[in-house]
Amino acid sequence: MTDEYRLPPPLPGSATTLSAAESNAASDARNERINAAIAERQQEEAADARAKEERLRSDGAAALASFRERTLVSFLRNGGGEGDFDRAWPGLRQQYLAERATSVSPREQLVQQTITELRKQSPDGL
Repeated sequence: MTDEYRLPPPLPGSATTLSAAESNAASDARNERINAAIAERQQEEAADARAKEERLRSDGAAALASFRERTLVSFLRNGGGEGDFDRAWPGLRQQYLAERATSVSPREQLVQQTITELRKQSPDGL
């Protein structure tokens, strides 16, 4: 395969023709625009991914803080002391995080239910 690009013959009445060098220059310019657009899109996607990760971390930290507050209130209402709670908190935190890690989101539950229903409807049970 050669790097040479051959243009079809000009149409009758057409006055525009490009040399091979002009065609290559136009192709190179187009490739540069495409590569710049791809690079820009990749940067935007990376920034979006970082922002999403930061939102997830922030939401997770807020959920953990809320859980700690609710657990402390419950602990104190049931006769526990704040010092006892401080000693129990690392274990409670680990238990909470483990439950969150294994829990299924509402969207995932819906997907699982849909798959189960579709399998029931399938004649071969797949």
